[in-house]
Amino acid sequence: MRKKDAFQKKKVHMNIGGIRGKVIVFATNMFFMAGMYFGANISTGAEIPVNVITEELQGRIGEITKYSDEIPLKSDKDPKEPLPQGPIIVTIDTIVVNLSGSNLRRYLKAKVILEVRNEEARGKLETRTIQVKDRLISILSSKTIDDIDSVEGREYIKREIKDSVDVILNMEKAVLQVYFEDFVVQ
Repeated sequence: MRKKDAFQKKKVHMNIGGIRGKVIVFATNMFFMAGMYFGANISTGAEIPVNVITEELQGRIGEITKYSDEIPLKSDKDPKEPLPQGPIIVTIDTIVVNLSGSNLRRYLKAKVILEVRNEEARGKLETRTIQVKDRLISILSSKTIDDIDSVEGREYIKREIKDSVDVILNMEKAVLQVYFEDFVVQ
């Protein structure tokens, strides 16, 4: 009796699988047939029926265009007025230094990115790139593994870099933010 029940369950399960398979085959065929029909009509230039806009919708479209005429398209601002700028980002080349107190066995590789306040700061930074890189090397090589191992330590280094670059550029708050794109200790 148990064998018969097991056989009946398998038969029902196989029927359901067969039905699913037929539905999938049918849906796939309908999809391809619809694509062939519409594709043929488009390529032959035959018209495909499109829903017509009702009079009510046409009235609403008229209202929208009436109100859009009242909205000025030009800005009220003076066209000679400069547009507000986003952050100005300056990337410093990757710096590799030996860490202090490591007997030359540990090194730090860092890529520093500076966000500066304006174009004047960017210009000064680009003309003094060598001095800035030299100062970054001095700051980073003076650090021990304990100095850079924590988030607080890295934040302190960022503040130190920011203050040093401001001094080199002879501008107060020239650097808004210091970012590390790469910071690898080995």
